[in-house]
Amino acid sequence: MRRRERDAPSMAAALIMEARRKKRLTQAQLASLASVSQQTVSRIERGESDPGFRQLNGILRPAGFELKVHLTPFEEFPILEVDMREKMARSIEAEAEARVRVR
Repeated sequence: MRRRERDAPSMAAALIMEARRKKRLTQAQLASLASVSQQTVSRIERGESDPGFRQLNGILRPAGFELKVHLTPFEEFPILEVDMREKMARSIEAEAEARVRVR
């Protein structure tokens, strides 16, 4: 897998680099703890390999980290939605009042 146009590292790469930084581990040290090759850690960090959840968690756990996924409903702009609903309600009320006055 090719790295995306030299942009930010993949999520897996960022997590592994952050775990190594926090534990002050070299790639070789982390690889040894995780029972993978140093080249595997290096390829992930360079974006040349994209590990699955199990492999990534298997690399992070021996360093003292656990990968957890939390699923939450997506609300793109919840504040704007509330504002729009309030504006729409006021607009509908104003139209209803205008109709009552006209009659």
